[in-house]
Amino acid sequence: MKTTHKIIKYLAFALAIAIIAGIVTSLMAVFGGLSGLNYSFSGSKTDAEKIFNGNEDSILYIEIAASKLNIHEGDALLGVTDDEYITVEVRGSKLVAIEKSHSAVNKDDTYLDITIPADYVFEKIVIITGAGTVQADALRADKFDLTLGAGEVTINYLAVNKEADIEGGVGELTVKDGEINNLDAEMGVGKASIRASINGESDLETGVGDFELTLLGGKESYKFDASTGIGDCRIGDEKIVGEKTIGSGKNKIDIDCGIGSVNVYFE
Repeated sequence: MKTTHKIIKYLAFALAIAIIAGIVTSLMAVFGGLSGLNYSFSGSKTDAEKIFNGNEDSILYIEIAASKLNIHEGDALLGVTDDEYITVEVRGSKLVAIEKSHSAVNKDDTYLDITIPADYVFEKIVIITGAGTVQADALRADKFDLTLGAGEVTINYLAVNKEADIEGGVGELTVKDGEINNLDAEMGVGKASIRASINGESDLETGVGDFELTLLGGKESYKFDASTGIGDCRIGDEKIVGEKTIGSGKNKIDIDCGIGSVNVYFE
């Protein structure tokens, strides 16, 4: 895509976000002072039985709206919640937690607590979260899918053997340490900070958001194909203007920086 077309696309995207943010802010101003206000959640369209009957031998599937999610290591796979609208079921090496449709009052204090066996590697992990917070000690999987709404996600350690797909909304993502293969990450308006070794072929895209990537293994391990719209992209000490290729390492990372910023550091 030519630079001019990219700029037009990103400006249109930014305008749409600004309009949506304005509408949300106005609604919050009108309704925010009302105590005990009900809100509706349409619920997941996911069929839990299809997940349990899927091809994966082991899966961690979580789809919730606003409850606080805590994932930590222990002796067995189990889930506990005080949210009456969340159903948690474990069958062998599969755990599925899905929130059903409802209208609720003051739901911010509910929680979902997930325990996974120490050092266990799932075939697939899927986490879809709305406005709640997510805190995970360590996640290991062949495939990892994360869809982030307006909440905050913090993962202390993330290991993905085959492929990782991260889609951010207006929330914030922090990965403190890890090893990720074939990362496909798209941050819309949100912020992401990832510190890990990134192997294979990866794509990073930011619209209006900010992406901070700290790569382990040294700059010589990577090759970057970077392009910018009107955003700010820096790889190490080098500022990217237009399109540029940097490095010749075996691990390739494509970077598409829109209106936001991308900063790549090395350890």
